[in-house]
Amino acid sequence: MGLVYHHLDDADVRAAMVHHWRAEMASLSQSLARDAWPFGRTLSDAGWAVYLEVMPVALLEHDDAWLWRCLLDQQLWIERVHYERLGQSASARVNIPASAATLAVGEFNTAYVRGLAAVLLDHGVETCTVHRAGGAVEPRSECALLEGQAVRVQTIIDGHRASYFPPPGRDGVPAPVGPGCHHSIRM
Repeated sequence: MGLVYHHLDDADVRAAMVHHWRAEMASLSQSLARDAWPFGRTLSDAGWAVYLEVMPVALLEHDDAWLWRCLLDQQLWIERVHYERLGQSASARVNIPASAATLAVGEFNTAYVRGLAAVLLDHGVETCTVHRAGGAVEPRSECALLEGQAVRVQTIIDGHRASYFPPPGRDGVPAPVGPGCHHSIRM
């Protein structure tokens, strides 16, 4: 557990992470029902309350492993997820440790990438490098294309959550690409 965040404690990065995370939460709250948000679909109401409380603390003072530990309580998750497969209704038990890890690592990294990109842009840094910040159990094919690539910082900002909400008329590179992607950025 825990990705490598090369610039997590650089000046202004954590504050930018919290700022942009809060702005995104406000935007999501105004524009989408919670069940349409790009993450946390297996959180219970109590889980949402805890997540929204501990995430800014994790961003300001801790890391994704601390966030994961905060999310391990069974009461924070729904018991089963229901879905359609091949025209049949089915359900599966929610794997709490795996779901908590996906949420903690994915959302912490997403906030880190967005916050670091904003700080880099504010400091006049035009490019960054996409790198694998940790091992993935099942690496996504689209991730391999990004490995080691130098990318314009503005392109990273434009690609924020592009896998979930494709930006019309904008070219962007999403990092991380989506759930389970362990790609991040560094200078």
